[in-house]
Amino acid sequence: MNKIKLITIITLLFLNNIVGQSQQGIVIYKKSIQRKIPSAKDKKDHNFETFERINKGIDKLLKNTEFKLKFKRKESSFALIPSLALEQHNFAKLALVPDGNCKFYNTKNEKLSSKNIFGEDFLIINEQLNWQLQNKTKKIGSYKCYKAIAVEKKMYRGKMKEYPIIAWYCSEINVPFGPIGLSGLPGLILEANKGNIKYTATKIMLNSKKEIKIEKLTKGKRVTAKKMSEMISEAMSNFKKNKGY
Repeated sequence: MNKIKLITIITLLFLNNIVGQSQQGIVIYKKSIQRKIPSAKDKKDHNFETFERINKGIDKLLKNTEFKLKFKRKESSFALIPSLALEQHNFAKLALVPDGNCKFYNTKNEKLSSKNIFGEDFLIINEQLNWQLQNKTKKIGSYKCYKAIAVEKKMYRGKMKEYPIIAWYCSEINVPFGPIGLSGLPGLILEANKGNIKYTATKIMLNSKKEIKIEKLTKGKRVTAKKMSEMISEAMSNFKKNKGY
């Protein structure tokens, strides 16, 4: 084996070790909404043009909206990066729901999210998801990612419903965290789909010399995710009854 080839192999092994043993990092994500192609029937709806204008405004806003995941080996946080454009945009609240306006904090044994609902701050205790690893891969940027599927249970109209979540994780970056509080996979989640909403990593910064500080969420009334789901479902039912729906 010649000297140049040996140096190349050693360098690649060294770089792979740096990625695999990432002690801390920051990942920037973009959010997008995957919309179905409108049918002929949809286009005949008298509100179609209004909905199209709103959707285009939301999509344009999301192109300039970013979210930040900060992680160390044992904890992570995820939140929207505030911007003046968001503060001033009429469609900001619509663009961020359901999870984009929350803050998340994760450790191996704890999953917390904060949300302001009904004018009150809540600290939501979320359950760990039961991931099913799939034998499918794809490239996200320069990283090879593996597919995983989980089911999230939420109350809707008085009944517990199941919602699938699809994640693509990179085992090269051996940390179990991802966007919107997702965690528990053998690698960093670079893409996540919940319904028609997708979060995709656009920038990955590993092992910076400056220490990353992660603040645990503490503000708000503590409730379980199940209890919060029930509260929202009950509030929606009462709203519809009062409106005569």
